[in-house]
Amino acid sequence: SLKSVSFKQWYQRRVREEVYEGEVTELTPCETESAMGGYGKTVNHVVIGLKTAKGNKQLKLDPTIYESIQKEKVEVGDVIYIEANTGAVKRQGRSDSFATEFDLEAEE
Repeated sequence: SLKSVSFKQWYQRRVREEVYEGEVTELTPCETESAMGGYGKTVNHVVIGLKTAKGNKQLKLDPTIYESIQKEKVEVGDVIYIEANTGAVKRQGRSDSFATEFDLEAEE
């Protein structure tokens, strides 16, 4: 018999791949000259460096996520949670707990 995977299970699995959580180590908006020929620049994408439980990641994400990051007032050193497919960004606080965790590992 075929194992049927419910849509919900499939969707949760699918969504899980697009969720990132960690300490921000880099936050670089990559701008391009505005196509309008004016003075404005538009953010083409944003590069985010994340220190996660599994190691360091560098993500190249949509400009809408950069807008969310600005709204949440995220800075380097903050711990954030990103849902890449919805553009949701949640600032979870500073990385003090992360820092002490890594310091403890280094001392052993």
